[in-house]
Amino acid sequence: MKFSQTVPPGPIVIVNDDDDEQFILEKIFQELNTTRERLYFTSTAAAFEYLTGGGPTPFLIICDMILPVENGVEFKKRIDTQPQLKIKSIPFIFMSNAISNTVLVDSYASLALQGVFETPFDYNDLKNLIEIILTYWSVCKQPIAS
Repeated sequence: MKFSQTVPPGPIVIVNDDDDEQFILEKIFQELNTTRERLYFTSTAAAFEYLTGGGPTPFLIICDMILPVENGVEFKKRIDTQPQLKIKSIPFIFMSNAISNTVLVDSYASLALQGVFETPFDYNDLKNLIEIILTYWSVCKQPIAS
């Protein structure tokens, strides 16, 4: 397996069923002059359909943990069972308003996660967090499936 010398060009996939949170995130991405396309999904089913549909490999997936029908943990487990998705090594992080220690321990123990973040309530704190996440993944080396 080779490693990428450049950052994959794909979109940022956001899975979050809260319209207000989507609005705030989009405002932050615009203020940070993020040129990557952002794709918002309110359900894991729609996001999974996108991920398995042959489109561009996402640069990053930001997923809420608390979602209707299938929660974020169940969604990540389903992604990890798909060899064609697992080989892409798409960075996957949780960003959620409420994270219990039990869920945190279980998530790291059973999933291939790259991060779990509690969504700050302060706008500037959230903006700083998003900027840090984007900067980190913009310089991180990622494998290229061959």
